[in-house]
Amino acid sequence: MLLKIHRVSQPIFLGRLIRYFSGNVVISKDEAYWCAVGVILSSGFTVTILHPYMMAMNHLGMQLRVATCSLIYRKVEWSKLFKNFED
Repeated sequence: MLLKIHRVSQPIFLGRLIRYFSGNVVISKDEAYWCAVGVILSSGFTVTILHPYMMAMNHLGMQLRVATCSLIYRKVEWSKLFKNFED
């Protein structure tokens, strides 16, 4: 839920901040400051929460890949060993 809110909020804050600098729509300076704070906080959220989470998921994926390859390798080695006993 928090991730969905984050993904929606950052473009909204950026859009309102860009609107302030374009000059077409009247937005107060205080509102522009709040939008800038929103952009900073949403970027901070990405750095502090999402990056370590993605690193942990990538690490887990690599561990699973190594475990699977190790299991396949051992299975092949065992099959070669038993094949030699049968001959």
